[in-house]
Amino acid sequence: MDDEITASIISASSSTSTENGSILSNLIVPFLWKCGIASATVFTLAAGLLYAKQDSLLYFPAIGDVPRRTSQNPRRFRSPTEWGIPYETHMIQCEDGLSIHSWLLLHPNSKQQRIPTLVFFHGNAGNIGLRLPNAFDMFKKLNANILMVEYRGYGDSNDATPSEPGLKLDSEAALRFIQSHPEVDPGRIFLFGRSLGGAVAFHLGNYAKQNQLGLAGIIVENTFLSVSRMVDHLMP
Repeated sequence: MDDEITASIISASSSTSTENGSILSNLIVPFLWKCGIASATVFTLAAGLLYAKQDSLLYFPAIGDVPRRTSQNPRRFRSPTEWGIPYETHMIQCEDGLSIHSWLLLHPNSKQQRIPTLVFFHGNAGNIGLRLPNAFDMFKKLNANILMVEYRGYGDSNDATPSEPGLKLDSEAALRFIQSHPEVDPGRIFLFGRSLGGAVAFHLGNYAKQNQLGLAGIIVENTFLSVSRMVDHLMP
């Protein structure tokens, strides 16, 4: 009799445990499933937002107190005229129809004297006016013409979201322009790139080689090999 009572108690206890386990399972599994779905949704949205905004995280036409337009710069950074440099202003059209703003600091009788020309690709943030002190030194000390190029979306170039493909088109258009300029010796064209501009210069050098467009050389400063590698560095 005692054995039967004990067996009944054990059976009841086992049944209760099974029911409790089933209840917990029914509660926990859906909860974990919902948490997993929510986490995956948040991750997907975050990844999508990052992908959509990646260009704005990499390129800074204006940031903080750094203005976009050259006319908004402090004095001595608005025009080569403030430095007493003869120059031309050009809007260079790219293959996709956008136009980029440039200043060509040009020595008199440049072609006859075979004066070299540097195509100046600036670093991130700001416009070409902010690079005038550096361009002035190059113009005077190197006795070189300087083509200062502003990427799309920067400075006084057409409004557009800067991107790696866009900057490549900008650089290619700049090279075609300067090689066809009547006062520039096409055999003495150098590329100069600083920081972001160095990656642009590397691309253009490769583009020129593939298309058999002569370049005298490439000069880079504080740069990296490509925009893609910059992304890997900033967002490992």
